[in-house]
Amino acid sequence: MIKNNKGSGLTWAVMIVMILLLIIGASLTFAYSSYNRSIDNRNQLQCDLYAKSALDSLIKAIGDNETDLIPKSSAFEDNIYPEISLPNAKGEVSQAVIHIVDNDKKIIPLIYIEITYEYNDRTSNVQAVMQKIGGIWKVINYDGGEAA
Repeated sequence: MIKNNKGSGLTWAVMIVMILLLIIGASLTFAYSSYNRSIDNRNQLQCDLYAKSALDSLIKAIGDNETDLIPKSSAFEDNIYPEISLPNAKGEVSQAVIHIVDNDKKIIPLIYIEITYEYNDRTSNVQAVMQKIGGIWKVINYDGGEAA
């Protein structure tokens, strides 16, 4: 018996084109997804860096004994929400909290600082704890760059 293969070339051509379109479509979808993920990661990293920079500038100011930044007591009303602006920054410090543990003679004074920074729909929180050692405020704990 003779097998009839007439017209099968067109079927094979359509199947190969469909498979190639499927592979190309999947590749483009993967590339687009990877691109968006890298943009999101870049935005989060930039937000973390801006938040750390704001915290570092506040730590330096307190370390330089700018006493107007240090609360007088641990009462919540005395917490300071200073205006912090970074040169050429594209986000903003949405919250800056400085809290001091009661300046009791029995307790070594501690300052807790928390910065919340917003950039391109991303938020980052950084915290630091400072302690007065030998009359100078020094950082004893620095926790930075957490996505909120």
